Amino acid sequence: MSPASFHQPGRPGDLPHPGLLWAHSRIELGAYRLLEARPEETFDYDPVGTTYTRGGFTLGPHGTHFDNSAGCWWRLTWVEGGRAVLTGWEPLGQDTIDEELDLLAGGPDWLPWEWLDTLIARYLHEQMGVSFLYWWDGAVWGRTDYPDAVGDDGLVTVEGFGTPERLLGFLSVHFPDDEHHRAVAADLLRHVAEGGDDARAWALFRELYGTDRVDPDAARELLGADWFTRRDDPMPAGTPSATPRRRRVLKTADWQAMVARAMRAATEAPRPAPAETEELRTLRGALRSLAAERGGELTFTVACERGAMSFPQLVDASGEALEPPWEDRMLPWRLRGAEAHPEHGSWYFLRAVATAADVVVERAYDHWPEWGRRSGRFPDRMFPPRLPDLQDEMAARAPRWRPEWVRLLDDEIRYAPPTDV
Repeated sequence: MSPASFHQPGRPGDLPHPGLLWAHSRIELGAYRLLEARPEETFDYDPVGTTYTRGGFTLGPHGTHFDNSAGCWWRLTWVEGGRAVLTGWEPLGQDTIDEELDLLAGGPDWLPWEWLDTLIARYLHEQMGVSFLYWWDGAVWGRTDYPDAVGDDGLVTVEGFGTPERLLGFLSVHFPDDEHHRAVAADLLRHVAEGGDDARAWALFRELYGTDRVDPDAARELLGADWFTRRDDPMPAGTPSATPRRRRVLKTADWQAMVARAMRAATEAPRPAPAETEELRTLRGALRSLAAERGGELTFTVACERGAMSFPQLVDASGEALEPPWEDRMLPWRLRGAEAHPEHGSWYFLRAVATAADVVVERAYDHWPEWGRRSGRFPDRMFPPRLPDLQDEMAARAPRWRPEWVRLLDDEIRYAPPTDV
């Protein structure tokens, strides 16, 4: 398959046979474990979560998973009857997520519907989502139909896998750029994909990676003699629900805007001040020293949430922007974590007004203050903290410390939005 063969958005015909993708994963992972892996590395993934121990290939009960260490990933899952499902995410594929596309729409009855719905929901909650889903029925690939608004689905992250060129390019091991090695790589991929015998697979593997590098006994001991023929247990075929799939009425952007409006209209519940922390002492000391040096008042504002910090801004009384006076760029985010309370929760916005004599700190846990910034296009486009983060944060708080607008975080809102917000 040539490098230019993938379309935008992807098409079923872009993909190689799933056996070639599976073979690629076994060969590449086997070679890495034998030739480059560190003793402490692990090569399986958490079947429940969405966080992986390493880049490259990992194995688990739901198939072969590839992560490029930059957020892009794909997973091949076998389904009984010689069928398969390919899922993944790539930033270019954000269109399918923004358009709220049901990637299972029009799918065949044998898809593991419940598992796929759970997988997609979990990735949307914990990561960026699932941008593509293709199914193999034993003969051809298929996917749901895309509307014209979808310009890409990110399938390009799979491009090259299952080809000798990609297989030869992944290790730091040097391969001569010759027809012989490309031919051996192609034979090995084809042999493993077609379920050929182990002896031939190991012979091709040693020929490709070098008889001086691959000790056959040690390789079989580490990987297992059946490494190239051992298939993952397929997932049981599913059956579609007897009830029609529910249609979301509210798109994510509209849901975010609804929550943003409610946060802007809300008020703050009085809370005890957080306990003094080293992070707070560092922030106050740095701001007080800079205020004394400049001879005037300074104001610092920032928005934080789980895993992210947005728009840290320090200005003087005239509005001139200044560099924050601390070496640790993530100090405000670390302060949020240090001040988190098991019942009161964590703040989302912070403002510190500093003079040479004192620093007054204001925190917003329950509302979006006028001085809080979260979007470069604010206030025309208001994006609150990520909805999954808000859901987790509010669920962890004691009920009395949850604001009234917490009702808008219920997933059912997407199907039956209120009219009073």
